[in-house]
Amino acid sequence: MAKSAQDFKNRGPGMQRTWSDALWPADAPLWLVIAGHTSLAIVIGSITVMLLPYSLVSRIKVLKWIRSKVRKFLERILYLSSQGPFYRVFAWFGKRCGCGYCSSRCQPPMTLRIKATGCTEAVFYWNGRLPLNPFHEEKYIVEWKRADTADNALAWKEVAATGKDCGFEDMGEGKKLKWRVFLTDLPESTTIKVRCRAWNRRGLGPWSEEVACELLVKPSKGDGGWGPLNQTQAPNGSGAGAHFHWTQEPHQLGIKVPLPDTVKAKDVKFKVTTTRLEIRYVLKEGEEPQDLLVGKLFKTVIVDDVDWQISEDKECGRHVEILMKKDKKLEKWPCLLEEKGHPRIDTAKVQFFTGKDPSDPYGGMFDNMDIFD
Repeated sequence: MAKSAQDFKNRGPGMQRTWSDALWPADAPLWLVIAGHTSLAIVIGSITVMLLPYSLVSRIKVLKWIRSKVRKFLERILYLSSQGPFYRVFAWFGKRCGCGYCSSRCQPPMTLRIKATGCTEAVFYWNGRLPLNPFHEEKYIVEWKRADTADNALAWKEVAATGKDCGFEDMGEGKKLKWRVFLTDLPESTTIKVRCRAWNRRGLGPWSEEVACELLVKPSKGDGGWGPLNQTQAPNGSGAGAHFHWTQEPHQLGIKVPLPDTVKAKDVKFKVTTTRLEIRYVLKEGEEPQDLLVGKLFKTVIVDDVDWQISEDKECGRHVEILMKKDKKLEKWPCLLEEKGHPRIDTAKVQFFTGKDPSDPYGGMFDNMDIFD
């Protein structure tokens, strides 16, 4: 039974408070006592869940969910605290006085991503694996090499991850900073591998995992390119290899697919939808059709305006010639099929309106300008 407030006041100065008085003060209102006990229980429960071993938490969904919520809450509190002026002054003072010796050991960067932006250019993104140490400082080293070269230290070429070619983007509240560096003067139309590491006064950190990227290729004469067939050898026996060629205009696409000399038009199985192209052929009656060119189109086409025929010329030999109308006019396609192994062209070099017209009143002044870029 709880004691009254008068009994608590009648105590002498030498009498101490008991646990019952601390947990249930007689002079405190009921709602305040319940709120205080609930808050205390939440704090103790959160600390207990965070201290439990991961092997135990991973097997219980409820504990795993509670742990993730508590971690997000703590990260948010830490982020909001780091944006305050007192924290920033404190961190700046510690970094200036410590001269980098207060930093923690560097960890390998994470969330690596590379994107080709041209025939000889690419952009490399990464996130730093930063500790909770407010005095931590680190810089980065980026290296690249051709994917077809031997994996040795001499093959890697270092890129300065400082200056105007390097910067960072704030990814928003509670998220890490994403760093980026622009890679230029790369070997044209090749596949490269890139890696990154951090360093500071404590020494060099371990290398990150390697990420690969295939650079863009220059468009062909018809603002198109080439791509591999679904076969390992050219079906018409030519020395050009198992490749097809494609071109593009503002409103249509042209495709030339090599075809064996013994295959007739009736043996060709042609099927096209708005998003997919399938070309197969039969060598002998009763056999299963062989895939010649099958895959998903990069963009949509108009199915009713697709024409194909068997033609022959000196460049491609005997082939299937296809004309398809683009669903969206004036759209630049980087590749015909969105499949693995199909090179992408640099659409910045595709210019649809560059032909000289004798009747042009401007005298070709705008020949080198693509008005739709």
